[in-house]
Amino acid sequence: MSVTSYRSVVLNFTGDFEYTQEFPVAGPVTSTTSPGQNQLVTVNTTATSITIPSGSVGVTVIPPVSNTTASLSVTDSTGAVAVNTGTTGVNSFALSTTSTTLFLKASAALSNVRVIFS
Repeated sequence: MSVTSYRSVVLNFTGDFEYTQEFPVAGPVTSTTSPGQNQLVTVNTTATSITIPSGSVGVTVIPPVSNTTASLSVTDSTGAVAVNTGTTGVNSFALSTTSTTLFLKASAALSNVRVIFS
């Protein structure tokens, strides 16, 4: 069975002016191995490794809605180099087709972080 995924970023502005713009990021991508794979993971204060399914071209990381204090970061394997993504924001980014591991860390142990590969 295969799954086709299409990733895009949509900007919506309302208020004094109205504006909507969609930016295609990747896709459509059809794969028999990875798109749509959805995982709930616990992210620790050290680099937490998550295996990237073969064929993935992107990932979306969603912290639990109840999180208000633990900041989440995308990091390298040592945890030394990190991009802080905040406490509640949904983050979606492209992956190299040669990537095999995603590393996340949190300022405090954080369970039920949703990771969706596309």
